[in-house]
Amino acid sequence: MKLYFSTLIIILLFCLPIHARADTGHIFGTVKDAQTGEAIANVELHTADVSTISDGSGCFILYTDQTDIIIKHPGYLPQKISAFSSIHVKLQPFTPRALYLSYWA
Repeated sequence: MKLYFSTLIIILLFCLPIHARADTGHIFGTVKDAQTGEAIANVELHTADVSTISDGSGCFILYTDQTDIIIKHPGYLPQKISAFSSIHVKLQPFTPRALYLSYWA
């Protein structure tokens, strides 16, 4: 019986850190304008499982184990990047030249 409990404890000690590491991953960074270098607030950042919005100083934190991030904000070109821990993104401004309306609009 003692062998059973000691084996169970050893298995738990080896498995728990692996599981905890996968659940506590996070990606953090800043989002700035590529031309002016100013921070951009309210930028949408999405992964396959979570999303967040940057704060007033352009900072964000994503609590995820995913690495592909989609970054979008009106007036800027969207970006898709891969990151593991920290990133500093510079979004390119975009000015639309036309507007498409369908027949139903």
